[in-house]
Amino acid sequence: MNNTKTGGVIAGIIMVLVVVMFAINIQVIPAGYVGVQYNINKGVEEKVLGQAGILLRRQ
Repeated sequence: MNNTKTGGVIAGIIMVLVVVMFAINIQVIPAGYVGVQYNINKGVEEKVLGQAGILLRRQ
């Protein structure tokens, strides 16, 4: 493979990995429900999550 094809393959792999990382961090809260975040160090967080697709940061 020449350098252009190798760079394209590497860029494609990186883009797929970024999409997968975002996809595994999205949590959907159904209509009529609310969510809370649980922190392993502090317990239940004060912030209440409404209905929607929420991007959560893993800790």
